[in-house]
Amino acid sequence: MADEARLREMAREEGANTSALEYLAWTLTHGHRWNHLTLLVNTLGPDAPVGSLSQLNALLRKDGFSLNPAAGEDGFTQGSAAKKLAQSSTVADSGLHTFGCGTTRAVPTAFLELIERHDGFRGFLGSNARGIFDSTSGKAASKAGPQGF
Repeated sequence: MADEARLREMAREEGANTSALEYLAWTLTHGHRWNHLTLLVNTLGPDAPVGSLSQLNALLRKDGFSLNPAAGEDGFTQGSAAKKLAQSSTVADSGLHTFGCGTTRAVPTAFLELIERHDGFRGFLGSNARGIFDSTSGKAASKAGPQGF
């Protein structure tokens, strides 16, 4: 309970670091559960119904998944083949959580990250990481609406 009280106090402070608070709130709410899983499109194989990230994005949207908006060609992809990494993500699902104070609220839970690597690139792009983790902040969910994941 002392941790929750300190978190609430920090959130009220002028100039609070919202990114750190979001991470702290996630950890206090969900513990050590995963916040996302990653699917590497390059490993789907020749018999997969899709052969690229943009095709997978289209298939998921057709099946009712909401994707986070991004500046890529399809409106959902960050990065590109030229940057050696393209990625997208679903909007985080939400679930009800009852906090220690007795309040029950819908909170973001997990999301699916989709990546396609090019030319053997093994790293990540910093700007992509921020966009992907916005999935659980509620910013993307308010833009994309509800989904079933």
